[in-house]
Amino acid sequence: MQESITFNTDKYSHGFMEIYDPLFRELKTSKKVLEIGIYHGDSLKLLDYYFKDAKIYGIDINNYEHLNNDKIKTFICNQEKRDDLKSVIDVIGDDLDLIIDDGGHTMKQQQVSFGFLFSKLKSGGIYILEDLHTSRIENFGTIVPDDLITTLDMLFNMKYTNNVISNHMTEEEKEYIKNNTESIKIWTRTPEYNISVTSIIKKK
Repeated sequence: MQESITFNTDKYSHGFMEIYDPLFRELKTSKKVLEIGIYHGDSLKLLDYYFKDAKIYGIDINNYEHLNNDKIKTFICNQEKRDDLKSVIDVIGDDLDLIIDDGGHTMKQQQVSFGFLFSKLKSGGIYILEDLHTSRIENFGTIVPDDLITTLDMLFNMKYTNNVISNHMTEEEKEYIKNNTESIKIWTRTPEYNISVTSIIKKK
């Protein structure tokens, strides 16, 4: 019988753990895990629980160094600034097993981070883009003037056409994602994709 344990993270209230639990157990030998967005740190503790042998890295625009220990390391980082993301990768290296974006949830934040970080996954690695229902929420989606496409629509387009549309990524990043994506799974609690939406993107 599997041990039952929960942490104070909205990954449960959104229903995401329904698909994360078997995935995390499958990836239990992971060595390097990165999450964007720390909040109170409970998600990092959840990752620490699932990935016993991994280094757990967290980035946020706020300082969470009080959470640092032998396994968990946090960084101050603005996820929509490539220089900030690069400074973190310069420290932790690439070949990440798992990256989870639970950060600011704007289209630019999601797409800049995905564009820059996807190449830092090892072959077979997983990129999770959470809370994609913000693509259906006013002031997050394409009503913001500098967004060409919502992140959710970008992923649907990738899934069905293998084309990457985004004005927040470089041409090199889009080409890399196009050529190195094995599969995209989009999970939602509602047919309208407006409540509790996440995605699992696997790298070739």
